[in-house]
Amino acid sequence: MPRLAEIAQAIGGELRHATGTEEISRVIYDSRIASVGDLFVAISGHKDDGGKYIASAIERGATGVICDNVAAQTFRYPSIVVGNPRAALAKAAWNIAGYPNKKLKLIGVTGTNGKTTVTAALSQMLTLCGRPTGVCGTLGMYFGDYRFDSDRTTAEAPELATAFSDMAARGATHVAMEATSIGLVMHRMDDLQFDVAVYTNLSRDHLDFHGTWDAYRTAKMMLFDSERLTGTAVINVDDADAAYFLRHTPRTTFTYGIRELSDFQAKQIELGARGTLFQLSSPEGTFPVETALVGQFNVYNTLAIIAAANALGIAVKEAVKVLPQVKPVRGRAEVVSSSAPFAVLVDYAHTPDALEKILSTLRELTNGRLHCVVGAGGDRDRGKRPLMAATAEKISDRVYLTSDNPRSENPDLILAEMEEGLVDHASAEVNPDRRAAINHALDSAYPGDVVVICGKGHETYQEIRGIKHPFDDATVAREWLRERGYLA
Repeated sequence: MPRLAEIAQAIGGELRHATGTEEISRVIYDSRIASVGDLFVAISGHKDDGGKYIASAIERGATGVICDNVAAQTFRYPSIVVGNPRAALAKAAWNIAGYPNKKLKLIGVTGTNGKTTVTAALSQMLTLCGRPTGVCGTLGMYFGDYRFDSDRTTAEAPELATAFSDMAARGATHVAMEATSIGLVMHRMDDLQFDVAVYTNLSRDHLDFHGTWDAYRTAKMMLFDSERLTGTAVINVDDADAAYFLRHTPRTTFTYGIRELSDFQAKQIELGARGTLFQLSSPEGTFPVETALVGQFNVYNTLAIIAAANALGIAVKEAVKVLPQVKPVRGRAEVVSSSAPFAVLVDYAHTPDALEKILSTLRELTNGRLHCVVGAGGDRDRGKRPLMAATAEKISDRVYLTSDNPRSENPDLILAEMEEGLVDHASAEVNPDRRAAINHALDSAYPGDVVVICGKGHETYQEIRGIKHPFDDATVAREWLRERGYLA
């Protein structure tokens, strides 16, 4: 086990009140789990100061503390004093774990929409091509059938280090991970170096955290700085902010798109309810592409996957060959299969841009009416709430406004703010009971219609007043379909 003095040297901290010989088995940031051998890092979040929990961690047995100079003035425990405890958390975590990140090739995917689909589908493609690949993101951290605990899209460094160690031990050679703007700013991805970094797109999200669009975009750009990205940048050239990322990226760049001339460009696109066909123009030639992913937005995701694989040394011909075996990602334009005379889909769309993409796609594929069930999360960017409703009203024939994850907020107040975006209030039904809203949408569907349930996607819970209750949109839809005889 490393000693406190060795860790202090590795993270560039000042050792205080310690011999330096104290043995450390792990680094933690939750004082409630502290025990002998732990190094507690006093990090501060939006709502709390980690320094308040130092004494509690020591009382529970923690061997030492990492903190800033202000906190260090109040005690005489064995400690490492640093300027930024959050950055030190990452450095210490990788050091104690023995740097498993250096045993793996890393692919980071950032952008507002598409991160989960790109990472999950890329993992499948790379694995099919003989590069066993783990995933870290919204769907959790997993490698094959083995899953690791995580409650964040971008986990904190100690959890990442544990997952990476296990993935490498189980045979993984690559990891595809979502790089969120918050995760980048909060130092969760410090000390990681990426062989490939993918930029999908940028639209309104997390402005409650970042404050301004420029700050949000700058946070995304952190994935592409010269210290973090050592290989190739893969950039969606059709996105409005593509020029910014191309201008500030110091590494080799692959571009992809549909409208603009790009290294990987889709042409002659044929969209269908069961998949997509297009012609791919690439540096290695032109190839017919077949994918089970639905919609034009997934054409972009497919291009990103092929380009990223190519940047990792996989021939375009090989990538295209295995692509039909790549399965759609759960909760992303996921078709709830049944014998019903109308289609039912579940999608994670929780931003105005993502909602517009899925609804526009389904609009083209709908012979009858398009029904949209949608809400907005509590304790998050309030400004997007009316925009969500406006987008649903503009594209759908019938809108059902309901609760998403209200968290600590009053669901009725969230819905009231969403209703402000409606032009015609009669075009939408409002019900805070999500199950009832889903059931009513399904009750209202006729042959040829499409019902899409948006906002929660893969999630299996609904958070109300701080408590997570079991809730799965696809399961709720299947229960209704089974009761009506559309499922065995």
